[in-house]
Amino acid sequence: MADNIVFSSGSLGWDSNKLEWLNPSKKFELSNTLCIWPDAGPDLWRRTFYTPNGPGTELVKDNAAGLCFTSKDDMLIVETKFKVDAVNQFDQGGIYIRFDHEHWLKTGLEYVDGQHRVSCVVTNEFSDWSTQPWTSGELKIRVFRQKNSYVVEYHNGSEWAFFRIAHIKSGSLEAKASFNLYERIVLVYF
Repeated sequence: MADNIVFSSGSLGWDSNKLEWLNPSKKFELSNTLCIWPDAGPDLWRRTFYTPNGPGTELVKDNAAGLCFTSKDDMLIVETKFKVDAVNQFDQGGIYIRFDHEHWLKTGLEYVDGQHRVSCVVTNEFSDWSTQPWTSGELKIRVFRQKNSYVVEYHNGSEWAFFRIAHIKSGSLEAKASFNLYERIVLVYF
């Protein structure tokens, strides 16, 4: 299991009393900072490609921990900078926008085949997955929301770079946005 994950309350940018857990980790501490020791195994994925129990079965995982705030704003920007110390295949963390278990977006860093990758999964009943190589475990990323359309950008060290544009098919504008933790990772937000 990872050592911990640290959030600075000053950098969260909103009242921590308005935050709520989605699938909370068994161990965390909240004071001036938030430290999380994530459980092993959680993830977010829905029905595409992977068949863990043979043909005819679809992988569905909806158990990743996240510290969330709820927003009904049709225009929203969520931005963070973090560091991931990943060791296991598919260790990951980042930003997660959720309408319900079948409609969501997660983006951040993911550890795949021995290297970090900028990653984005968009789920409209079925998950899709976009990645590209990244040279370190540190990333600054942001998500723009315009109604149910989203733009994901990452900072390449000198400027913001476009990564993904997507639409989430949801009849609601109420979404939960969170900084999420999956598998074994160490995230430091600053």
